[in-house]
Amino acid sequence: ALFVDFDNVYSGLVKLDAEAAAVFAKAPGEWLRQLENGQDAEGGFVRRFLIRACYLNPSVYSDYRPCFTRAGFRVIDCPSLTNQGKSSADINLALDALEMAFTHDHINAYAIVSGDSDFIALVNKLKQYDKRIFVVGGRAFTSTILQKNCHEFVAYESVMDDRPRSSSSQGQQQQHGHDRGRDAGAQQQPQQQQPSQQ
Repeated sequence: ALFVDFDNVYSGLVKLDAEAAAVFAKAPGEWLRQLENGQDAEGGFVRRFLIRACYLNPSVYSDYRPCFTRAGFRVIDCPSLTNQGKSSADINLALDALEMAFTHDHINAYAIVSGDSDFIALVNKLKQYDKRIFVVGGRAFTSTILQKNCHEFVAYESVMDDRPRSSSSQGQQQQHGHDRGRDAGAQQQPQQQQPSQQ
């Protein structure tokens, strides 16, 4: 299962790399393919996402809603509930993930696309139910404690390494590759085998 905290990731990326933020928001199918199918030092791997959900604030990011819908995501509108503009994405995402853990036994791995340390409680609870957790987020804005407590951290920058990048960012690509490691567990398997269910 794949859960995307759109507001958190987009706002973090746009401060660092406008091109990466645009791809994340406007072409989710592109980075999704990189998550599903890839190559690393041990060869090819496959992840199969049975559930795809994106949580966003419609009053701010409604323009990107169709992009995720076309990529096969269920988009959950999470309007702001405070004067500071913080949306309800966190609580909605956490509740949906927990409900799925209780009701969908065949889902054995969860991908949380966010850098928010608030999700540490969710990560730990899902691990108690013997679910494998990996977090996808920007290296610069993903909570260190979140990175350390999941089974695998996938840097968004490394997911995009295979894309043609602008000359200003190509010099950085060599240092990104080490963040996407292989996990011998449920999340990814050699391409010759049946993909895991997430």
